[in-house]
Amino acid sequence: MQFIFSPTNNPYFNLAAEEYLLKNFKNDICFIYINRPAVIVGKHQNALKEVNYAHLKSNNVPIIRRLSGGGTVYHDEGNINFSFHQQVADITKVNYRDLLDPVRLAIENLGIEATFSKRNDILIGGKKISGNAEHVFKKRLICHATLLFDTDLDELEEAIFTDESAYQGKAVKSVRSRVTNIVDHLKSTMDATEFSNYLLKFLMGKSGDGSQYNFSEEDNKAIEQLIDEKYSQWDWNFGYSPGYSIQRELTIGTKQINALLEVKKGHVFSAFVTMNNEHDKSLTDFWMGKKHNEESTQEWLKMVDSNNELAQEDLHQLVFELM
Repeated sequence: MQFIFSPTNNPYFNLAAEEYLLKNFKNDICFIYINRPAVIVGKHQNALKEVNYAHLKSNNVPIIRRLSGGGTVYHDEGNINFSFHQQVADITKVNYRDLLDPVRLAIENLGIEATFSKRNDILIGGKKISGNAEHVFKKRLICHATLLFDTDLDELEEAIFTDESAYQGKAVKSVRSRVTNIVDHLKSTMDATEFSNYLLKFLMGKSGDGSQYNFSEEDNKAIEQLIDEKYSQWDWNFGYSPGYSIQRELTIGTKQINALLEVKKGHVFSAFVTMNNEHDKSLTDFWMGKKHNEESTQEWLKMVDSNNELAQEDLHQLVFELM
């Protein structure tokens, strides 16, 4: 097995690298990385429904869709991420618990009792420290997971706190769990970088034939191209969301506005907007065919009343309420 420790904490690079490794390598690989703050949504989720968009936008935290299914996760410098890539003859015969068990053993080797849940999450004291998701490309499998080592749990909760009542649709929903950090159970001091290096060495030792691999210039160029063409694009991160509807009731100045939007592939295909309980045809027509994104919302608010003297901070807040 080849082991790769990412040279960067750029979440766009690391998610693109996972896809690149999956589709361009044949050997078994373990890829370990730490991202700067980012929220990662599952392939089949409604990105807007799963996150606190206003909070993330105001803190410049990106929202990125990954290749695999499953739920939304928060990454920061206290979160260790790893992915196993391997050839499989029959996906139905893959034992994910066996695949993930070396990571559990690495935690137990530090004197911490770690167990599996029924969903193959790794737990400490009944609280989740690691969740996983999978994706198959042809006969090649990626199984990737998070490890909460010293994550800001308050920020994690804030980042994925949402009002689900506004959204309706068939997108996959995240399953919220009680969580804990590994660092709170250690018997000696260790930081995230030290732990990730320890994890790398432990897994290499367990593999018996492990060797390290560094991305080549050709690898980096291909990964950067994948970022440019896919992982940095609105069409992938938001437009790929399954169809949904969103309904909001807003107060803008003295106006009471109710907006119902139906969205497919990120674009509004049906809309109905009322102002002070009267159907407003111009605002309804304006939305048709538009992307359901912040830029369109900014234009929408400007159209409400060009003479409305809203404070900038109020206007800013209303923009996010429509997301």
